[in-house]
Amino acid sequence: MKTKKIVSRLALPVIVFYSFFSCDSDNSDPQVAPTPQLNPLSGQEIRIPADGGRFDIRYRIDDPIEGVSVEASSQAGWIDGFEYGDGKVSFSATENPIPEVREAEITVSYSDQSFTVKARQDGSAPEPEIDILSEREIETDFAGGAFEIRYTILHPTTGGTLRVAVKETGWITDIETTEELVKFTVAQNNATESRENTITLSYEEATAEIIVKQKGKSGGAYDYEFPDLVSTGSITGTPTPPGPETTGSS
Repeated sequence: MKTKKIVSRLALPVIVFYSFFSCDSDNSDPQVAPTPQLNPLSGQEIRIPADGGRFDIRYRIDDPIEGVSVEASSQAGWIDGFEYGDGKVSFSATENPIPEVREAEITVSYSDQSFTVKARQDGSAPEPEIDILSEREIETDFAGGAFEIRYTILHPTTGGTLRVAVKETGWITDIETTEELVKFTVAQNNATESRENTITLSYEEATAEIIVKQKGKSGGAYDYEFPDLVSTGSITGTPTPPGPETTGSS
């Protein structure tokens, strides 16, 4: 009888010990899911030309989470039109209307991770201008003649061409252009009234006007031709002798 009691007392701690480790094994922590990693692939800055366009920001996600998507945003009003593709975010940049460079930040986010890319856009080139270096008003008499206009182009464009137009054709002719000059001829004005014309220089959207004023003839006096002098005879006569010499008395 005593032997049975001893066996029972020894068996009880063994059962308790087994139960403890059995419960501890059943309550072990489940396997923790890996944390996703958002990796930028496009560098820290994107250079954008002045005329804008569409551009991409590339990335890679390690261990993505099902149902979670990439998002992009920017505070700059000239950055918009975000679209999402396979490993990239596309966006639009509008044209930069000013000569100064402008910058913006674009933030790409995934879950609780994000990275920022700087967008740097070039300034637009200044518009071409025509700078007239000679007088903008040319005056001439009725006879006319050859004249020239001196000019220079500020902020020229590749392939840009100077164009010259005359308001009233016919009496301003023989127009020639060089990189610095516009040469032309003003015909003689055979009318008594003065006349006026406009020469317009154009380059891209820039224009400049030159006024040409020409006097008329003055009553036709400029057309008078003097006849050649012809000898018709000789002049004869007797010279008058000098008067007697007057002497004073002493």
